[in-house]
Amino acid sequence: MKKLGIGFVVWIFFIGQSFAASSLMVQSGSQLEKDLNLLSGFDLIKTNISGQGPISRDEAVRLYLEAKNNFETAWEENEEISIILERVSIELALDLERQKNHQASSQLHLLKAAHLKIVYLDSVARTIPTNNGIGAVTASSHPFTQNDSGRNYTRGGQYAIETEHFFHLTPYFTGFIQPRFQMQFPTGVSEERVDAYVHEMFGDIQFLGMDVVFGRSSLLFGQSDHGGMLLSDNARPLDHIRLTNSHPGLLPWIFKYLGYQKITAFFGTLGPDSFFPYTMLAGYKWSLKPFSVWELGLSNMMMIGGEGAPDFGVMNFIGDYFGFSGTSEGKSNRIIGFDTRITLPFLRNSQLYGEAVFDDKTIESFKRTFGDSSGYLLGLFMPRLDWDGDFSLRMEYRFLSELLYRHSQFLGGYTLNGFILGDALGPNGLGGRLAFTWNYNQNTSFDLNLNYEKSDSNTYASSGSNFVLTTNGPSEYRYRSVVGVEHNFTKRLNIDLDFGYERVINATYLNGDDRNHFLVNVALNLDTDQLFKIP
Repeated sequence: MKKLGIGFVVWIFFIGQSFAASSLMVQSGSQLEKDLNLLSGFDLIKTNISGQGPISRDEAVRLYLEAKNNFETAWEENEEISIILERVSIELALDLERQKNHQASSQLHLLKAAHLKIVYLDSVARTIPTNNGIGAVTASSHPFTQNDSGRNYTRGGQYAIETEHFFHLTPYFTGFIQPRFQMQFPTGVSEERVDAYVHEMFGDIQFLGMDVVFGRSSLLFGQSDHGGMLLSDNARPLDHIRLTNSHPGLLPWIFKYLGYQKITAFFGTLGPDSFFPYTMLAGYKWSLKPFSVWELGLSNMMMIGGEGAPDFGVMNFIGDYFGFSGTSEGKSNRIIGFDTRITLPFLRNSQLYGEAVFDDKTIESFKRTFGDSSGYLLGLFMPRLDWDGDFSLRMEYRFLSELLYRHSQFLGGYTLNGFILGDALGPNGLGGRLAFTWNYNQNTSFDLNLNYEKSDSNTYASSGSNFVLTTNGPSEYRYRSVVGVEHNFTKRLNIDLDFGYERVINATYLNGDDRNHFLVNVALNLDTDQLFKIP
């Protein structure tokens, strides 16, 4: 195990030797992330890795400089690209300054940002059937608010306040904390619920081109905008430590022809509320880009241990972590994944991507491995539906089998605090999604999200290496639409408005129980970074 660990670190070291400063992460769905996607759509960014996130702001600086250089050398004057580059440079101004001065002094940002969110949700939580005869999972969610990093919502009204604070201690260490205060007014309940907790808190140490992140932070594995089927932003940020190369890099000698690579290895815990308290969640992902238009990745995830869980030895851990052996006697739950992304230059650099994951694979049954315990995602992202990039479109289809995320020993399933760590739809489901964005002008944009979801309540029995359907239960169907608008009043203040409607057929898997659900969401976001900074 020691030799394997040393080899892993050496590998990461060879592909991450360029200087990097410790920094914060680029938030999922932020304007900065959208602008970087647009620059990729103009073929100005070629060395990015899309299957691991979130990227650091230091990596965003590198991508911005790559896009700026490619624009200046390969393009004639283009007003739209110039506007995007200027917007990114303003957002990354402090990060650009820190990168130019490697000996930058320490900084304390007393209040980086503040967010006020007011939500009215007329929706009953969707609960996944706990046990289908071949495995169990304990998870639920409100589909309107899934993929919101595990934030808790209830039927009724609520408001929440979040603030962001961080500091730089030399160029090589950054700390970040994001507390949350929320008050809920559940429908049919006379008393309100008040809660305050730390949503995200981590430190980032940078050395020799490698990043060590420790604490509670987001970790996404997958090609979709919300992560993927292994790690998404559906559950809260994970308590873990991870090692990764700061920027995608090249291996020496002939291995450079493998292209740009990024490797992330992590070890974390699912906390006291997991079925076996403090079960370990560990894994890694290796992404490489042999050509500028092709990226592929390999992932391996493992749940093992915890208070009261079956004992395991060193060889069990090594075999499951590195993927050399299968799980045995329920000592661990292992899921492996493959993903790829292909850029289509002839379609304004649109991106076709896919993902496949396999839970409890077995060489004894092709059907069980590739059908009964698998999940698949296929998507198309068009960052420039028109020439200028004012319109973008994303389409996705996904299939999740009856065993995926379930387990016969870890009865909570592949979850964190009751949220699926991967795809929020959960096992035994089919889904389709269409997301359309219109950048009306520099200050206003509109979004339309349409979702179709079907999930089954069937039960099964295990017959050797295959599963046999024993009960064909009712299927639940959801047709959901959300219209959103984002407007910037100033460079520091913006507002997000969302209005949603959902039609549910056979809600909670009861035939004839059809419902209408509604969502109203108002979010005010204030950037106060420059006002409360101590050099």
